[in-house]
Amino acid sequence: MSLKLNSSGGGSVTLQEPSTASNLTVTLPDETGTVVLGGGALGTPSSGNGSNLTNLNASNLASGTVAVARLAATGTPSASTYLRGDSSWATVSGGVTSITAGNGLTGGTITSSGTIALDYYTGSTSDNTSFPLGSYVIIRNNTNSAIATSLTCRVSSGANAFTPGGTSAVAGTWRSRGLCGVEYSCPVNFYYLVQRVA
Repeated sequence: MSLKLNSSGGGSVTLQEPSTASNLTVTLPDETGTVVLGGGALGTPSSGNGSNLTNLNASNLASGTVAVARLAATGTPSASTYLRGDSSWATVSGGVTSITAGNGLTGGTITSSGTIALDYYTGSTSDNTSFPLGSYVIIRNNTNSAIATSLTCRVSSGANAFTPGGTSAVAGTWRSRGLCGVEYSCPVNFYYLVQRVA
């Protein structure tokens, strides 16, 4: 069944459910005006031009996806761009280009891939005089020293202790990190935990 409304005049037209399975078609005049649809479900239209529809609520989208190209008016979406808050596609800038191992770490400068690990002494030589930056040893000293005092670190003649007056100088600058023991002998010996800081 087909029903055509003239462009002039007024009133209303009620469409009853067709008695056959054929489509129900309504042809509206190509003029400015308002069409009010009321009563019952409209069903699913087979096709239509929605270019003039306004105030559509996007929260009513129940299925399907919105094409990426429709998300912004400026820029070009690609694998190397991202959508900014001002609705434009932009290229990622900046970022980390290299990582350099700091004090107490090994690995050097890494620009693509590599490993950074803790640096510590693993040797077994009793008279070793080279320790990584940040290493700790205990110095035996007969002078009372404050925390953070710079102390001379040397390997004793018997290679069994670190003392300020030993025979072999240990490389680097060492600072006291606190008193950890006292030996009440003659003279009194103080034992300090010291750290290599340079």
